[in-house]
Amino acid sequence: MKKIQIYLVLTSLLVSVSFYAQRAKGSNVNYEYYRLPLQKVQEKKFHYKVDVGFINDYNADLNAHKEEDQAIQTEFAQVNEAYSAIKQEMIANYEAEEKKAEDEYQEAMKVYNSKSTGDKLAQQILLKDDGKPKKRNIGPPPSNKDFADKMDMKYKESMGTNYLPKKKFLAPFVDRNDLPSESDMTNGIELEGFDKSTNEGLKIKMDASDYVVSEEVKKTGEAPNVNKIAHINVSVEVFMTVYNASGDEIYSNSNKIKSMVKSSSKKEAEWDKYQKSSAYKSLILKKKKACLKSCVTGLNKALNNEFGYAWVKKSSRVYTGTGKKLDYTDLNEAQVALKNGLRDLKIDKDNAHVKFNEAIKIWQSTLDEELDTEFKKARINNKVGAALYINMALAYTLMNDFDNADKAITEVQNNSNFKGGDIKEAEVVRKFMNDQKRRSSN
Repeated sequence: MKKIQIYLVLTSLLVSVSFYAQRAKGSNVNYEYYRLPLQKVQEKKFHYKVDVGFINDYNADLNAHKEEDQAIQTEFAQVNEAYSAIKQEMIANYEAEEKKAEDEYQEAMKVYNSKSTGDKLAQQILLKDDGKPKKRNIGPPPSNKDFADKMDMKYKESMGTNYLPKKKFLAPFVDRNDLPSESDMTNGIELEGFDKSTNEGLKIKMDASDYVVSEEVKKTGEAPNVNKIAHINVSVEVFMTVYNASGDEIYSNSNKIKSMVKSSSKKEAEWDKYQKSSAYKSLILKKKKACLKSCVTGLNKALNNEFGYAWVKKSSRVYTGTGKKLDYTDLNEAQVALKNGLRDLKIDKDNAHVKFNEAIKIWQSTLDEELDTEFKKARINNKVGAALYINMALAYTLMNDFDNADKAITEVQNNSNFKGGDIKEAEVVRKFMNDQKRRSSN
């Protein structure tokens, strides 16, 4: 019997609490508000120059390689030209000497042929020689070794050493296809409220570190069905520096992104071939570019926070009251006015402010006349009262009336009858108010 009585009492209390419970009822509103920059510039014009460090290093190495290769080609051409000249000279000298020996022989033969048979016989008896001329032996024609020796002597005379230059061969230059293009670095930069131009204004420079890639190959399964898979970590850091029209540095930031991608799983016997394949390399290349793009996207967001004149998307919770057998028509009307004002901010700011003030008038009057934070059954109890103050703080902040916004937030934070959740929400609005106040004062 006692259990039944206790149950009836508890049920009665719960019904009573439910019947009389007044609370705040909120709904989210998506809207856009105008946000001024933390740093303002006189002219909303800017141009930027991209200066990517490791692209410059790569291009410098590439140019140095080309210059060295050109020097080698030039030197080889000079050596080859000198070698050809020496070869032609030696061959010409040999041919001239050969012709001279032939001419001498033909001339001697004429003299020999003009002698009588008796003279030839007498000469043969006396000299034991028929006197017939013999062609002078000038030796074999010059060989490649003779040309090289002559070349070597030529350099010894001019350089003091036996030096015969030989063609050098450079190691092949590795072309990189993972470097960002100018569009990779600039397409992600869009400074709101500014026009891209070559006029005087902000100058934005970006630099980037080289990629860092690490691979961890893991085994899965058991013999004989062992597979391998790689966890590939890629990281890159992008640096941004902003200069004003005078060339002074006014802002700098960096963003480092590290991301992991898994390769395909392959049988252990096929792994080495797969790891050297274009599909595996393409996987790393794609992740590199994705990391770089993410870096630039993050920097663009920070850049706009600092310099952009932007309409920013925001979602806020807007409150009215609710409770059984209580009329909250006035608060419902104020809630609708605030919602419509938020939605009209980007279209008609003046009209939006009119709606904000209509709602504020209702809230302020209601709070002044009915707020009772200690009586839970009051129409405007602690829960509803905190919500109305938060509504007012948001509206005042968006109208740049920061003094009244601060007062509304303080009313929640300084009253111990308001709940912890309400105080935290008031602190969120204060953070937003302080940010807007700081931007308005610069």
